[in-house]
Amino acid sequence: MCTHFLHRAWTKLRGPRLGPEGSANLEAHQAKFQSSEERRLVESQIGDKRKLQRVLQWVSGVLIVLSLIYMSNSRLGHRLPRAVQDTAFMILVSLPFLLTGISWWSFVRAWRNDQGMAVWRIWISLCGCVALSIALLIPFFTIVFTLDWSTTAIWCLVASGMALFTGILAAKPLRFPLFFGGLVMAGLIVVIPMAVL
Repeated sequence: MCTHFLHRAWTKLRGPRLGPEGSANLEAHQAKFQSSEERRLVESQIGDKRKLQRVLQWVSGVLIVLSLIYMSNSRLGHRLPRAVQDTAFMILVSLPFLLTGISWWSFVRAWRNDQGMAVWRIWISLCGCVALSIALLIPFFTIVFTLDWSTTAIWCLVASGMALFTGILAAKPLRFPLFFGGLVMAGLIVVIPMAVL
């Protein structure tokens, strides 16, 4: 009687014996649990990366808008030190080149990955990339072929406006470079005098 009681207590402490099928099921369950934990970890890292990228985009957008405001307002611009003015000007001039490259790179990635994006957003993104590239090339064509700037500036503003508008409707990875690329390009055309170009 005492031996039977001890045997039952030992069985409860040790747990039930698993056969080959039970062991296989237990290992499969453990592997599934481990894979789900790894998936959650990866998803959380991707989410944190996207949040950081979104914050950086907002900060960059605010700085771009402030730089354009300072460049367009001579009173505000002259209050800043000369080194700050020159740095802001060089950054604004180089931004269209950078944002155009980012937009084409993002478009190629979106086209290859095709992460459930609507087809019309992909085509609008392509139109935005082409419009931003045209807006970037028009000033160079004006200088090289000595075209009439009063006419080409209008076309440059139209192309920049198209890039800005398509940035609102484009695929998510291309919204920032297209919108702010068109905004900066249009702002530079309005702010910079023809003598600089």
